[in-house]
Amino acid sequence: MQRHFRSSSKTAALRPVSFVLRAGLLSALFAGLVWCGTAAPQIVFLQTSTGVTSGTVSYAGGSAPLVGSNIPIDAVEGINTPSHSGTLLTVNDGILSFQTGSFDASHSSTGVYVFDPTVGTTFLITGGVADAGITQPPGGPLVGLTSGGSLGAVFDASQGDVAFPFNVGISYVNPQLEEYFGLTPGAGYLFSSLVFSTPVTSSGTDPNPAFTANVVSNYPSFQTSIIATSLAPEPGPVFLLGSSLLVVIGFRRQRR
Repeated sequence: MQRHFRSSSKTAALRPVSFVLRAGLLSALFAGLVWCGTAAPQIVFLQTSTGVTSGTVSYAGGSAPLVGSNIPIDAVEGINTPSHSGTLLTVNDGILSFQTGSFDASHSSTGVYVFDPTVGTTFLITGGVADAGITQPPGGPLVGLTSGGSLGAVFDASQGDVAFPFNVGISYVNPQLEEYFGLTPGAGYLFSSLVFSTPVTSSGTDPNPAFTANVVSNYPSFQTSIIATSLAPEPGPVFLLGSSLLVVIGFRRQRR
C-alpha cells in the first residue's frame, strides 16, 4: 500500500506558498495519513508504466486554470476492500483528465503555481475494466470509472509535481467497481491525488510562465495515483473529514 504515497514527502518543496495554504495542505495530508491508518477501504487508480507518457499538464498563462489531458491510467486496485483486496486489475484505454480553478497570483511564488482553492477542481477517469464487467467499445461512448474534485491545486515547477491539497470533492465511482470490491454502492469517497510531470523552468522575467509538460511515471517508485477512500461511516475517519472541512472553511474566510 505504501507505494502509492511515497512521493508525498515532496510537499516540502511548497514552502514559498502562504502560511495559510501550507497549514491547510499539511493538515489535509496529515488527516489523509491518519485516515489510511484506520484501514478504510480504498480504490486506487494508477499508472504502472515507466517513462514519459502521452499525457500532459498545461497552463496557458494569466488567470488560466491548470489542465491535465490524456493522462494514461492502466490499473485499478482494491486496498482493504471487503472483496478482492490487493487485486490489481487492468484498465483498458484508461484516461485521466482534470481542470482546476484560475491561477492565483496572490499565493504563488517563483516556480510554485497555486490555483484558486475556493473553486472546485474537477477530474474524470474513463476506461474499461473487463474483470469487473465494465466494457468500453473502441470508438464507442466513454465509460466513467470515477469522477469528482477537490479545492485548488499546487504545481511545483522544479519538481514537476501536481498536488491537490484540499481533497474534499466527493462524487462517483462506477457501481460495477464498487460491487467487485464489495463496497457499499454510493457511500461516497474522499479523494487524494498526485500527478507527476517533467520539470518546468521559470524565466527571469516571468516567475510563472505558461507551459506544457509531459506526464511521467516510474512505477512503483512514483506514479500518477487517484485514491478513493470509502466514506462508509467509521468514527475516526468521519471526525478527520470534519477537521479537513474546517481547514478549508477557514481558508475561504481568510481569502475574503
